[in-house]
Amino acid sequence: MAIARDYLESASSGRLPGELLVSGGLKVAGELDKHLAAHPHDVFTYLILGQVYTIMGSVDAKYLDDAERTFAQGIQYSPTRQQYLY
Repeated sequence: MAIARDYLESASSGRLPGELLVSGGLKVAGELDKHLAAHPHDVFTYLILGQVYTIMGSVDAKYLDDAERTFAQGIQYSPTRQQYLY
């Protein structure tokens, strides 16, 4: 998950140009998808993956649908988790 943390920190600091937000996000999303395949009930990973897709959506809106779908999946497993509700 270190790759996801590094990506989110870099993206939020504005250090990544748009094309790297998407290409880096796709790499991170792939790693998180692998993790979810092995651990499908890991709600924290859905939260992080949704954040990655949201950042990618700032460059290309098609990723916002992926973010919404990912957050919805996480909410199904943990409907009262505050990070999903706020």
